[in-house]
Amino acid sequence: MRKGSVVGEYIIVAFFFMIILVGVIKVTVNHASFEGNKISSDVACESAERLFRDVMDKQPKASNWKTSYTDFISGSTSMDGLRGNWTHFGVSTGNRYEVDYSALDFLINNVSLINFTQYLNNGESFLISYDVVGIDVNSIYSQKLTFGGVPKAQIWMNATSGVSSDNIIHNVLGIAAGSNATGARFETKVFFPNATIIGTQNSSLDSGDLVTISNGTDGATVSVDFNIAGNDEDIVYIAYTVNSSTVGSWDSTWTRGGATFSDVDKVVTKNNLVMIRNLKFKNSSLGTEYSIYLGNNTLAKSKFGADQLDSSKNQCVYGRLYTIIGDRIQVNQSIVNSVRNVYVRPKFISEIKVLISK
Repeated sequence: MRKGSVVGEYIIVAFFFMIILVGVIKVTVNHASFEGNKISSDVACESAERLFRDVMDKQPKASNWKTSYTDFISGSTSMDGLRGNWTHFGVSTGNRYEVDYSALDFLINNVSLINFTQYLNNGESFLISYDVVGIDVNSIYSQKLTFGGVPKAQIWMNATSGVSSDNIIHNVLGIAAGSNATGARFETKVFFPNATIIGTQNSSLDSGDLVTISNGTDGATVSVDFNIAGNDEDIVYIAYTVNSSTVGSWDSTWTRGGATFSDVDKVVTKNNLVMIRNLKFKNSSLGTEYSIYLGNNTLAKSKFGADQLDSSKNQCVYGRLYTIIGDRIQVNQSIVNSVRNVYVRPKFISEIKVLISK
């Protein structure tokens, strides 16, 4: 064999070894990078689950913290004692998968974010949020809120006569949104299981506002899209029922009692659940979200913590569905032509999530 041939073969073999070596190094680096990201992600998930369970599934250690945060911080529990022990901020009612709305609302609107992150004590960035997905409408009877120039939306129950036939047992759900700033938009889709929409009534809607009704075999759906033109309020009332039989003076029977009360009550009770999808009220040009109320004093969605800017960087979301229970309030309950004074306790199903970044 000639010398030149041997050298040539050596070069070819060396070249292939080099290719294999580069490939191995590349795979090793990629694998190490993946494992590093996975470890960081796993740590974020562990933290998200811990924060979630300790805050959402535990009752507060101090019963007064949700009403007097300043007194709680300056009380017997030290800052060092709070760090790493988030159960001091528990918002559970004590029942499984049930959250105390007043505690959750106080945490979101009154607790210092700076102090709370000190309790985490490890530099994590987190966001706790909740969004309503279902409502017991019997718990959101109220009067309509006054717009008054402050952007807000409301979903509430307080039946008015004339939206549909008064002699059909039904509920009337009101949906309203108003803003003093041009560019605000309210959107939602409401599903009424096993129900039929039997009437609607609109107020102040223009060509840019859409209310779409769909009655299906499994229930009825209303899609609402309000474009607020500025110093404007849009309202729609939706009458629905699970039984379209005619029952004269059913409203009086249900509110005051009577021989057919049980029959009327069965239909009224079946009318109680509605499901909410895609609930948003915001001004995209300003990057501002506005409050949405259930009844007149319960927020349908809110959040506490720092907005996460880059969802691709070692983040983990941990969440579940919970029943959120509000404090009992006294309201005038309007049923077609009858009115009675009752106590209601806001009750809704919400998706609660914790997002943590490492």
